[in-house]
Amino acid sequence: MQPSGEPIFTGESELMRRSGVEIVRDSTRALARQDELLDELLVTYGDEELFRQSDLEFSQASIDINLASFSDALTGRVDGSSEIKLQLTYKENTFEQTLTAGTFLAPFMNVTEPITMIHSTPAASSANVITEVGSGSFLEIVEESNEEWYRVLYQNAEAYVLKRSGEKVWRARADTGPALVFEFAEVPFGNIDVENLVPVLKERNPRDRGLILSNGVSNNMGFRQYLDRDHRLFTHYMRTAFQMRSEQITQVSEDGSGTLSEFRGSRFNMNGEGSLYVYVSGFAAVRDPDGDNNEMIYLIYENESGEIIYTPLEKLLAEITQMNPESLYVFVDLDYEAWTGRNGFVRNGNGILLQNAANAVLDILPNSAIIFSNRPGQKSGLYMGAIDGNKRHHIFNYFWAEALKQRRTTVSDLLNHLNNNVDYTSRRLHDRSQEIHAFGNFTLNMAQ
Repeated sequence: MQPSGEPIFTGESELMRRSGVEIVRDSTRALARQDELLDELLVTYGDEELFRQSDLEFSQASIDINLASFSDALTGRVDGSSEIKLQLTYKENTFEQTLTAGTFLAPFMNVTEPITMIHSTPAASSANVITEVGSGSFLEIVEESNEEWYRVLYQNAEAYVLKRSGEKVWRARADTGPALVFEFAEVPFGNIDVENLVPVLKERNPRDRGLILSNGVSNNMGFRQYLDRDHRLFTHYMRTAFQMRSEQITQVSEDGSGTLSEFRGSRFNMNGEGSLYVYVSGFAAVRDPDGDNNEMIYLIYENESGEIIYTPLEKLLAEITQMNPESLYVFVDLDYEAWTGRNGFVRNGNGILLQNAANAVLDILPNSAIIFSNRPGQKSGLYMGAIDGNKRHHIFNYFWAEALKQRRTTVSDLLNHLNNNVDYTSRRLHDRSQEIHAFGNFTLNMAQ
């Protein structure tokens, strides 16, 4: 059936189910009126403009300004008392307010050393080390514990860091976002290349001896990172490469009671038999105690009460000769205080001081070799770098062990390896020299 004609309106409606989305426009919100806009906001530090913007909208008669967003521009330039000025212009009226940086920034320690230890107590000891962090780490400072330590926050707990490991800066707290700490994973002993696959270099001789003399443990003069690991490396080579038993190896550490000054080699008399291998470590300085222009090298130890204990290196080496071995090998690795000498920094003078110390041995035991890892005024550097990684040993100790691992057992071969690597590596990694000095009989073979 087909419809015909025009439809007639009857007043009836057709009911049908409707589906879909209906958009209802809300007209209760409108753009801000011109009188709800700031004419201008200006933020300055001194004469420097940090931020300027016009036509900022009010929200309920207030405006939020994130001052912490300027922390990057202020880091390293302000402290907690530095003043930041805010200037607001509204309807041709100007309002000013001054705030201190400490109201929106917090003090942080920016770690500048390649690697720094975080301690559980304010004491320079390997026994209280929590972890190691690298350069570029930021630790929030809770308090300046004393002249040497900062009390900082590490993983929401309080810890301590030596002040000389970095610089104090003011920056925004990072409650969220990426971590500010570059932490090194713990590496067990034996995982560094020179700590494993050590060859046997000689048959066991029950008359051989190994000796470690150190003032670097719990010394308030400073903290030598990885010193304990260096000692362990030396002991490892004594036991593995030279086949000594534990009772053939002795360690004497200064404890604040004058232990090194009272060391007597005659108590360990070897009766002219066997080889003696000695490693001397710690802190030292050049002093002229009598003021008669007779400068000498002293091992320096500061105890908890601030008392300084001086041990002349010549005297300590002379006591070693009293052990009376058949052959003697001494390796001296000291961190020296800055020294200018009587007429400035004199290179030849430093060599004379080392020669004088070595003569204390050579005059009594000509069948000896003494190797110094550096000269007075120089630091004994750590072997760590962005490309090389962290070897967790001092440069001297690493290449000393590497030479023995490569079976370079004559003193001349060992010296060639040290001379070719130690100073070069120190300059490359730390931009400072570390020159090897050696005296004595270079034809000696450590494996005989």
